[in-house]
Amino acid sequence: MKQMGGYNAEESFFEDEEDENVYDNFNAEIHVNRGTSGGQENDALVEDPSSSETESSTSSQSFNEEDNTDHNSDESGSNHEGQQKSINNPLQEGKKKKKKKKKNESKKGKKENDIKLAVKIALQVLLKSQPFPVKREDLFSVINIFVPNCNNNVKKKKLILKLLQKKVKNILALNLLTLNSKTKIEYVLTQSITYRKHNDFLLSNLDHHIRGFLIFLIPFFNAFHNKIPMNYLLYELNNVGHKLLKTKEEVVKILTSPNVLSSIANHIVMAKELVDPLDYLIYAKKLSYVDFSSDHQYDETSLDGFYCVPTARFESEVNMTQYITDLLSVPNKTFQLKDVYVLFEEKYFLDINYDHL
Repeated sequence: MKQMGGYNAEESFFEDEEDENVYDNFNAEIHVNRGTSGGQENDALVEDPSSSETESSTSSQSFNEEDNTDHNSDESGSNHEGQQKSINNPLQEGKKKKKKKKKNESKKGKKENDIKLAVKIALQVLLKSQPFPVKREDLFSVINIFVPNCNNNVKKKKLILKLLQKKVKNILALNLLTLNSKTKIEYVLTQSITYRKHNDFLLSNLDHHIRGFLIFLIPFFNAFHNKIPMNYLLYELNNVGHKLLKTKEEVVKILTSPNVLSSIANHIVMAKELVDPLDYLIYAKKLSYVDFSSDHQYDETSLDGFYCVPTARFESEVNMTQYITDLLSVPNKTFQLKDVYVLFEEKYFLDINYDHL
């Protein structure tokens, strides 16, 4: 970044040196009129005044000399003016170049400052919205308030996102994830789901509770090839103590109505409370971890044909090797390594250190 907008002292030095070299060919004699020598004027004046012929000859000689002097003076003046122009031209060009360079540096400096400011604002917007994703248009509309014309410059947008990604990774140890769908593009700061609880400044207890729920979903997504039947999932949640309070008709209505789904999600955000097992799924969808899908034909009184599927954010944040390591480290476990080996792909077991299990 410094090279992009900074001032190069070495280049400045060479430019000054080039300006000084202009004076190497400076001719001091152009300021002296060689035809108007003082000695010649004195010789013309000191003559014998008794001789008129001499006086007239002297006078005519003097006039001739004056004419010659004037002529020489004109020639010298024109030569002086020509040489002065030839000297002034490179000086003026040098000044113009310096002025142009300063103007370009000023533009570069302003552009660099605008981008830095845009990155700071973008980071603040993302942190304030955590752990929820931010729509692309919402993010850049806020940036555009402080840094005009950002929405109209594609290159500037790309540069802002590139620097933002770098800052987020180096400073916060997080990743800037882009979530693409048919209707929108969103950005969110992410980390691995299986990380220990350490960033309370970004996530609340409710969010950490949701992380536990997402970890609970991992083996089910693997077993059902990323498409868990909703009936089966709610049944398993009931087995671990989360009994469904709503009727199946109510659940179907929620899953098929975006407005109802959004209303419940906003209520959870405000109340910071998960009452029903379906609330876990709705809140996870609000966080863009899971989504719901359905067959083209489904029964309105049954959950048959409805599924829970993972999103790009879920798949991005799941560190499967870490998850398997944590799973094998559970005390008093009733399963063995071979049971886990059947459930997950072989590639996830290659980097596990079994000596510490």
